[in-house]
Amino acid sequence: MKAVAMSYGVVLFGTGGFILIEPGWTVWRVLYFTLITTGGFGDERISETGQKVAALFLVTGIRTATQPLTTAVQYAVSYQFDWQRRMEQ
Repeated sequence: MKAVAMSYGVVLFGTGGFILIEPGWTVWRVLYFTLITTGGFGDERISETGQKVAALFLVTGIRTATQPLTTAVQYAVSYQFDWQRRMEQ
């Protein structure tokens, strides 16, 4: 649940940033660009400032997406070590 909330937060951050930086873009275009930036696709002829926000947004999005996976792997490895320890005893 926390991961979903973090993902929505990242999308809101990106959408808000692009709305402020790219005048004349519609809300739909900003939202679309935010979502394709998360996936690492294309360039919509944005300003240099917009490119900087896109780069920051992409790094933040990757971090947010990988955090739940990292936590799950840590849990699985910890569980495996606990299981081995119990079997040895």
